[in-house]
Amino acid sequence: MKSESQPSYDDETLVAYLDGELSREVADRIDGLVRGFSGEGGNTMFGEFTQTARSVRVLAGRLDERTATVPHAFNGFTV
Repeated sequence: MKSESQPSYDDETLVAYLDGELSREVADRIDGLVRGFSGEGGNTMFGEFTQTARSVRVLAGRLDERTATVPHAFNGFTV
């Protein structure tokens, strides 16, 4: 049973309408991703990736410094 308030579409019109809506939605999503990587507006994904990589390097450097002292600390316990 059809509702009086809903327009009736033939198959070709419905497919064209859905294709247009989906195309716009996909294009909007892609534009958002590109803006996120290109640095347009606010924090970008690329900037966050760069900051994360720097933090990992700092932590790795600190770990290297601390683990370098471990053998010397154990040498004091050996008999």
